[in-house]
Order: sequence, then C-alpha cells, then structure tokens
Amino acid sequence: MDFVGNSYGQLIFRHGEYCLLVDVFNGAEVSAPPLPFNRDFRGLNCSGSLTAPLASPNSHLLVSTVNTLFDWPVGSESWSELQLHNTCIVQIVELKGQFIAMDDCCKIYTLQLSPEFGLQKMTCVDLPITFVDSWLVVCGDMLLMITKHPSFPKVKYIPYQLDLSTNPAKWVEVKQLNDWALFVGCAVRSRPFSCMSLERWGGRSKSLYFAGHHSFVLHGLGIEGDVKLEHKRNWLRKLQPLWVYPRMFYSDSQ
Repeated sequence: MDFVGNSYGQLIFRHGEYCLLVDVFNGAEVSAPPLPFNRDFRGLNCSGSLTAPLASPNSHLLVSTVNTLFDWPVGSESWSELQLHNTCIVQIVELKGQFIAMDDCCKIYTLQLSPEFGLQKMTCVDLPITFVDSWLVVCGDMLLMITKHPSFPKVKYIPYQLDLSTNPAKWVEVKQLNDWALFVGCAVRSRPFSCMSLERWGGRSKSLYFAGHHSFVLHGLGIEGDVKLEHKRNWLRKLQPLWVYPRMFYSDSQ
C-alpha cells in the first residue's frame, strides 16, 4: 500500500481504489469504501488528509489525485467527486473554520464541503519567486507558507503570512515567529504542524524541526539560515520519518 498522508494521529494509505486509516497510537484500522475510479490510475501525486479527528461528526477524508478531489464523510457509504482542471491539490489546512487548499504550483483555494462540494481559487499576489519546496502551516490565527531558499552556503527557511486585509491578498514575510516552532517530515504528504513554547520541555522556539532519516534536524527560521546540508522533501510513496501530534491534545475544532 502507498502512504498518501497523515493527520489527527492517523496514517493514510491507498491501494488502488481502497483507502485505509491506521491509528499511530493503537494500530486501530478504519477502511473507506472504494474510491469511484472509472479509469486506471497510477499517479504519483496522490495525497490524503482528514478534516477533523475520526471521532468527530464533522470528520471527512479528502483524497486528491491529478485533476480530481474526493471527499468521504467518515462513516458514510460513498464518496463525492470534484473534477479539477489541470490542478493537483497537494495540501489542505484549516484556518478559523475555513479550509484552505494549495496546489502543486503553490496556488491557494478555499474549499467548501457543504452544502455543495467545491473549490474556489483565491485572488492572491504570488510570491516573486516560485520555490520548489514550499508548504502551508497554521500558527494560531496565521496562515504561513514556508519556503526554502537554498542559497550557498546557507539554507534558509523563510515564513510568509497570508495577509487577507488587502485586495488582492498578499504574502508578507514574517521576521519573527515569537514562541512558535514548526515540525515537518521528509514526505510532501506528511502534515506539517506548529507548537508554542517549546522551552517548557527543552525545545527551541523560532525553529523548524525536520524529521530526518536518522534523527531530527533543527533549523533556524527566517533570514539567519543555517550552514547545513540541504534536506529535501519528496513524493516517495513509502512511509518515511514524520512527526505526529499527540492525540491527547486534539479537539474537534483543531
């Protein structure tokens, strides 16, 4: 089975039209009904995520493939299908009750699950440079795009906040993350997340924790950069090192 994502303490796997969720903490499994594929699908860019913990009545499993986004309300018997045009959704996050999606070209969309399943592109000023390795993460009430700037001899991870007060919206560089730290895995499909006040357990704020193959790697965030080897996220379909947020801290609204 291929690893296609993780969220809310669940690993998400896919084999053909079948999806399986596995609880990281106790190994419990939940199977979804078959995806409504009407064609042979072998695409690499397949990713999956949950909108809420499995126990929540609002939990949906979202699976994206090239040109298609599928929605399974957990516990139901069927999927909804949304056809896209030359678009592959690679990440979905929730900000203040609104789902935000990003495609493989770093374009941003709002996602609606009900009353009608739909995706709407946001009017947003693009960053001046397209970065190969970028991802979204929510920090409190901020939506950040983290971009990797491989400028020899340093590797810089710079956060940009989406400013919705302007029309069109724009990305603004964040100089300081204060008490926040970010966690990201090797795989593009693994879900990044943020935590506050890591000093309480000996961690370091204003930093990015990268789950490497042998150990985690600690990077500075912002303009300082690090004189370290460059770590690349990838689209491999096997399970790779990732971070999992402790289940005891989840709530229906998180």
